[in-house]
Amino acid sequence: MTTFLTNFMRAAHTITKSERCMAFDTDLKMLDSLNITDEDMEKQRFADLVSLWVEQAIEDSKAVIANNLITDSSKAPKTNIHLKDLRMVVAIPIEGYGAIYLDQAIRKGVFERVVVDKITQLANHLAQSGETGLSEDDMIEMYNEM
Repeated sequence: MTTFLTNFMRAAHTITKSERCMAFDTDLKMLDSLNITDEDMEKQRFADLVSLWVEQAIEDSKAVIANNLITDSSKAPKTNIHLKDLRMVVAIPIEGYGAIYLDQAIRKGVFERVVVDKITQLANHLAQSGETGLSEDDMIEMYNEM
C-alpha cells in the first residue's frame, strides 16, 4: 500500500507540477512527502488544515480544492497583506488506501479542475482494478492516455 500511494503521489506531483505533496493512509498517517520541511509540519495551522482537507476528501470520497488561508469566509483577511502566502490546495482520495495532498503558491498558477478530475478518475480506476503495482511512470502514461 505504501509503495502504491507514494508512486501515485509522485505521479500526481509530476502531472500537476505542484510545489509540495504528501501521501496519507486511511488513518491519516503521512507515508511520504516531497518538499515538505520539518518546519512546515511543526506549524500547527498547516498540520491542522492538511488533516482537515485530507480527512474531508477521504470521508466524502471526492477531491477537495481549497486554499490555505480561508476556510471560513467570515474570517477572510480584510487586506491583501496575506495574499503572497496564499496557496492552492488539493486533497485527492484513493478509495481504500488514503489520500494525497498537493499544494502550490497561487502566484505560480492554479490546478485546473479538469486535471484534478482526471487524477481522481485515475485514482479510482487503480484502486478499483487493483492495479497498485504500477510505477510512477506507468501511472503518468495511463493519465496521458485518458
